[in-house]
Amino acid sequence: MSDEFKNEDLNDIWPNLRGAQDYWYWRDKPIMEAAAAASVLPLAGITIDQLRSREPGKDPPDCEGNFKGERCGIEVSELVHEKTLKSTIKGKPQYFNWCREALIAAIQTRISRKDRRELVKGGPYQKYILILITDEFMLGRSLVEEFLKGAVFEAEMITDVVLALGYDPSIKECPVFSLPLRSPRGD
Repeated sequence: MSDEFKNEDLNDIWPNLRGAQDYWYWRDKPIMEAAAAASVLPLAGITIDQLRSREPGKDPPDCEGNFKGERCGIEVSELVHEKTLKSTIKGKPQYFNWCREALIAAIQTRISRKDRRELVKGGPYQKYILILITDEFMLGRSLVEEFLKGAVFEAEMITDVVLALGYDPSIKECPVFSLPLRSPRGD
């Protein structure tokens, strides 16, 4: 082990993890959200200046910043299969075998949950981005790419949705997918 990384460093890291699907996870939620936004947005080609977490209790959105001089709200949400995650954390490792329909439905459910103007604090926001992060074992880059072909999601307030997977060593970064949106009203 190099001098740069010592066992003491692990003592700082381990208490902040949950024991499964930990690539994006950090117990201090504002730190996790801001770190995810700072990592994912550039990979999606979205440059946000002055990215900052909002104070606890003053969200949603989780973060704010500026996009081309305009205020931007950023919400971060984890995409997980809760039942299998809880089982794994309890010591009974499981993996959910995602199918296209389950993934599309889970994404739309999270978009719908976050696409509620009446819950947003702060603003006004000219751009409102939802970042979905996941470290689901069965959601590899190629499979997600295939599942997302032809999928279009609905949102009224949210202007952009980005799905980010955990680190993929074959491309030396996290795969990121910008998801197409349309208004449920058809406009």
